[in-house]
Amino acid sequence: MNTIELLKSKRTFRRYIQEKKIDESIINEMKESVRYISSAANLQPLRYIFVTSEEKVEELFPHTKWAARLPKELGTPKDGEKPVAYVVIYCAKNDFTPFTNYDVGLAMANLTTAAWAHGVGNCIFKSYTKDAIKSVCGLSNDDELCAVISFGYPSHKSTVVDIIDNDVAYSLDDNKDYIVPKRLIADIIKDI
Repeated sequence: MNTIELLKSKRTFRRYIQEKKIDESIINEMKESVRYISSAANLQPLRYIFVTSEEKVEELFPHTKWAARLPKELGTPKDGEKPVAYVVIYCAKNDFTPFTNYDVGLAMANLTTAAWAHGVGNCIFKSYTKDAIKSVCGLSNDDELCAVISFGYPSHKSTVVDIIDNDVAYSLDDNKDYIVPKRLIADIIKDI
């Protein structure tokens, strides 16, 4: 698969094949992927918690908020559809700079691409119960929670379509597969 096809197919997935665990070699590749991110001033302030035990994954799940644009019964995974792993990104509050969020974006891109290269989908969260997740992960008040990402093998499809009438809302089709409108290149790129 070429790079554009990989990126085009790398969508957000919110329902997973819960009984299918992620192989340790893939987890290790994801871990290695964050070592190589570019970092503002090369400070490398980010730290990562890989949550892979069934107990901790289940404990983390209720503290994540799913699919704000869909009704809860359609957007939130049910039993048998929940993620099998999470990655929690954080840094020490004293190490958080105005540039840290750039590092977070780069880290999320590397993690999700490394996973998707093996068919492991993800959902990136910014809406979660911060204190509860910090507690589950053993983080202190001196740690800044930056992002939470769920992982698992998707149990549904996600298809990119062209935006019509400037409507960016994603939806589900009759099979509960995701339809994700994306702007055309002509609408987002300017050559000078």
